[in-house]
Amino acid sequence: MLAFVLSILASIVANNVPTIRDLVKRHKTLQDKLDDCFQKAVDRWSAPAEMKRDTLFDSVRFTSKLKDYIEHPEKGMHPLDKELMQLWVEAILSDEDCSAYILSIQDDLIQARQDEGFKNVLARLEEMMENQEETSRKIDDLWRRGGKAIRRFWNEMSIFEGGKKQLPYLTIIGGRESEVEVIVNACTNPHFVVIEAQSRIEAKAFATAAILANGGDEDSAIVVETRELYDQLVNEEKRRIIITSIPVNHQLAVAKGHNVIYCVGPQDNYA
Repeated sequence: MLAFVLSILASIVANNVPTIRDLVKRHKTLQDKLDDCFQKAVDRWSAPAEMKRDTLFDSVRFTSKLKDYIEHPEKGMHPLDKELMQLWVEAILSDEDCSAYILSIQDDLIQARQDEGFKNVLARLEEMMENQEETSRKIDDLWRRGGKAIRRFWNEMSIFEGGKKQLPYLTIIGGRESEVEVIVNACTNPHFVVIEAQSRIEAKAFATAAILANGGDEDSAIVVETRELYDQLVNEEKRRIIITSIPVNHQLAVAKGHNVIYCVGPQDNYA
């Protein structure tokens, strides 16, 4: 019971949580009793008379010390301050009205803590939803401009039977480990890589699977289908991994710090 009373007391003297602060304000008698107990503690304190007098005019500073003393008794504290905190706690616990009053509002305090925690959870959920909406807007905007995030591109290529099944990465990258390694290495520093397959779309699928299967930076990697989007990305400060079949001078993008994976089919002349 003693530990429980002290834990509630720590919440009261801290009262930095809005709901708890409002609660304590509604129980003025409790604050009065705490002040009375503080005065009793100061009277019994072994400090010099002048220090005791000054302390009575600065009880707010010692309120924060009381919280630390209750929650972290092992924490270092000046011997005189520690003596005063001990005397204050003893005065509170020995005051029947004060202890009873604290216990009488324990349910309200617990509810206040829960309410505050629930508010924090709601705020976090709201923040997560806003972030998700912002991400969705960016993805939709990217799609309208002629680009796709690599996971979306891979899902569209690999999911079949109405979404019930999905091809594993090894289906397309198996047996081509050396090319996978080239792509993975090229994604770490500005680089230009050519990937050839039976078609351009298969080459793009290979590139996306190689990156995803090896934990690559999928936030920076984009499959680009239009020259307009390509030019916009090349001129951005953020480093991009551009996967494309657009026939342009990709060395310009590399010179600006981007990675380019040029995906071609048998019909393309990329020499």
